[in-house]
Amino acid sequence: MDEVFLCRFYNDCVLNFKDRNLQGDRSDIQLFTFLGYLLLIAENCVNTIP
Repeated sequence: MDEVFLCRFYNDCVLNFKDRNLQGDRSDIQLFTFLGYLLLIAENCVNTIP
């Protein structure tokens, strides 16, 4: 996977997560696992975008 894909995936996930969160559909364990994964992707984006 390349960085552009990761960044796009990250943005899509954040938007999707916000939508789901507004609807009240969430599981705490999944949430924290998901956020941890997003942090890793976010670091990749910050490091690779000039």
